[in-house]
Amino acid sequence: MEYKPELHKLSNGIPVLLDPMDLASASMAVNFESGSRDEEINEYGIMHFCEHMLGKGTKRFPSSRALVDYIQDNSGTCNASTSPSNMRVYGRILAEKFPVLIDFLADEINNSLFDNNHIEIERDVILDELKRSLDNRGRQFDNFITGKIFAGSHMLEHNLGTQESLKSFSRDQLITYLKNHTSSKRTIITVSGNFGDKEILLKKLDEYFSYIPALDLPDNSGGIYHKSFGHNPWASQKQILLTIALPSPFDYSWENRINNIKMTYVKRILSVRLFESLRNKNGLVYDIGTGTFGDEKISAYSIDCQTSPENLEKCVTLVAKICKEFITSQPPTETELKRQFAKCDLGDADWLESPSDRMKSIISFYRDWGKLRDQNEDKIITDMNHSLKAEDILWAAKQFFNGETPSIFTQGPEHNLDLQKIWNDNF
Repeated sequence: MEYKPELHKLSNGIPVLLDPMDLASASMAVNFESGSRDEEINEYGIMHFCEHMLGKGTKRFPSSRALVDYIQDNSGTCNASTSPSNMRVYGRILAEKFPVLIDFLADEINNSLFDNNHIEIERDVILDELKRSLDNRGRQFDNFITGKIFAGSHMLEHNLGTQESLKSFSRDQLITYLKNHTSSKRTIITVSGNFGDKEILLKKLDEYFSYIPALDLPDNSGGIYHKSFGHNPWASQKQILLTIALPSPFDYSWENRINNIKMTYVKRILSVRLFESLRNKNGLVYDIGTGTFGDEKISAYSIDCQTSPENLEKCVTLVAKICKEFITSQPPTETELKRQFAKCDLGDADWLESPSDRMKSIISFYRDWGKLRDQNEDKIITDMNHSLKAEDILWAAKQFFNGETPSIFTQGPEHNLDLQKIWNDNF
């Protein structure tokens, strides 16, 4: 499939990433690169609250129902999300109606009412969302781990805020916070699909978004990794969640792109081996795989599973042995690597065929590197992948498993196992 994205700039410097596709629809996202990690303690949850209010009525469409009915009547959809790093407003519509979507998203962003009655209703909705989050064992476990290994950073997931902070926000606070955290220096607009004449599109985007000022916002990304161990008690949980984590040996610099690609294959091949042993041969887990903690500047890679309390010791033992074998007696093979190449090729086809996935990829590439992921860059990435040998993956794995005891965390019923010792005895 053709892939020829273009980078343009609005008059106030906002980058616009255009990704033409021969489709019956067009998608657009406005990404404000300021999220919950930029909030002070008494502001926890405020950007997410603002995100909710952007969908609760404008002068033209004074209620959420009016907004939804209008965009659906025009064969479109819209949504918004908040993460630690950003808040984004996005939508999709039939190609011939694309001007409607541009106008609609701009209206939400520029003209939302922040009506006091709607604020009180949404406050209750978000408080309920917070309660559901506190019952989400996976989300709470991730936060527990992040608070340990990246202590002192802004990575903790507090998008939803606290009961105290959510109850304190006034209309003026919400409006002022959003205004003070919307900067042309930290905004990216992406459009993917069949969007028509690009000159008309760019002129319209400039008309709607060139007012955004060039504010200097703090950079709260990054942190310091701390080796740690801990158990998060959760008495009602029957299974034990287990995470074993080590810091990435490579930073996210442009120069380390190839090394981070190598680490991707370390994780992929290791995941297959862990699943084969713990699931297929020993029946200890339903699933096991690898994950990532951190942000665009620092990360820790993890091995994650859940198991019965009586199987916890055996799980840690097997994981340690398999990781040890990976860098000693059973290094990665060319066959394993080629199999992962094939999976990656299918993954590339997946994102190339999806306008929303293409937008996310183009945004993250531009945010991280300040460059456009165009055909040339994509070919460089593909060539980097297929130039790798099994010995390259072994080298990266040795940098990762460098003799340090990993951080080990559990959540669920209490146990008295010394998991650090179990790991050290078997690695």
